[in-house]
Amino acid sequence: MKKAIKAGQAINELEAIYLPLFKSKKLSPTALFLESAKLINAMQADDDHKWKVLALLITLAGKVAEPEELDKIVEEVLHMGNVIVEYFVERGVRTGEERGVRIGEERGVKIGEERGSVNRQEQIARKMMERGICFPDIIDLTGIDEKRIHEIHDTLHV
Repeated sequence: MKKAIKAGQAINELEAIYLPLFKSKKLSPTALFLESAKLINAMQADDDHKWKVLALLITLAGKVAEPEELDKIVEEVLHMGNVIVEYFVERGVRTGEERGVRIGEERGVKIGEERGSVNRQEQIARKMMERGICFPDIIDLTGIDEKRIHEIHDTLHV
């Protein structure tokens, strides 16, 4: 496979991905995953394709490697200066922006609903005051605290 890559020939990506599953007397499974990552990185392919193949390799490593070994494999792949880092950064930024917008919209709707509810309760309290209903009944019926009831009352007589 190394010779094919050096010669600029296409390689079978599945072979590179599954290479670490084969037993080796010379290399540990971690070393085999790292060797596969280096082979994939050297492939004559566009960055997106390399990323997809590396992602498959890391996924497979996650299934068969010990957590410490997986950390080392991922770290080594990232240190290769591969496009996977750029992809994850870009994806993270995009995901963060999308989540931020969604959370902002949800909070905005919630705040708007709360303010709308408060405003509606205060409108009802004003009408009740205009009709001469006593403060304890207004407080009981609207749930507005006594201090706010007095503030609303003061705005009616200004």
